[in-house]
Amino acid sequence: MFRTRFKKEIVAEFLPPVRVRKKSRVIVLCDGMPSIPRKQGLCEFLAGRGFWVVYPRYRGAWESGGEFLRRSPHEDILDVIDELPKGLVESAFGQKFAVTPDEIFVIGGSFGGAAAILCSLDSRVNKVVANCPVTDWAILDRSIGESGNVARKLCGLYSRGFWKCLSFVGCELG
Repeated sequence: MFRTRFKKEIVAEFLPPVRVRKKSRVIVLCDGMPSIPRKQGLCEFLAGRGFWVVYPRYRGAWESGGEFLRRSPHEDILDVIDELPKGLVESAFGQKFAVTPDEIFVIGGSFGGAAAILCSLDSRVNKVVANCPVTDWAILDRSIGESGNVARKLCGLYSRGFWKCLSFVGCELG
């Protein structure tokens, strides 16, 4: 796996395709709520199938600079897509990789699934896969009945920016 940085803040791991194809196809993987990055095996599998694979860390998460959830996470993914045509420069030794995407696919799960869905609004994105996307946090209230408002209790764990960000998935929590 190689590492690079997008927009001077977003750290990403990436792999070029193992074999060259007629079309240059790129998959951007959107992680769920930031945790230990562990999709390297999936990256290797997809690169083995002929895809460029980019696995970014949201701003403010893990090694990435910036403030987590200052903006919608899908905007971080679109910033990665913005810079793909400029090519990728590997962080450790400066090796350059030319990427001219003919097709861009965004795959995300959970928290990253919502970001992937929003990326589908961008005309550069050809297809999106959202695995168990977060789409309505208010459902947590209905599922726990009288035991309280879980979403609001979680508020203590995250900054107010997190709650502003949730509005991008169609839920207002005040």
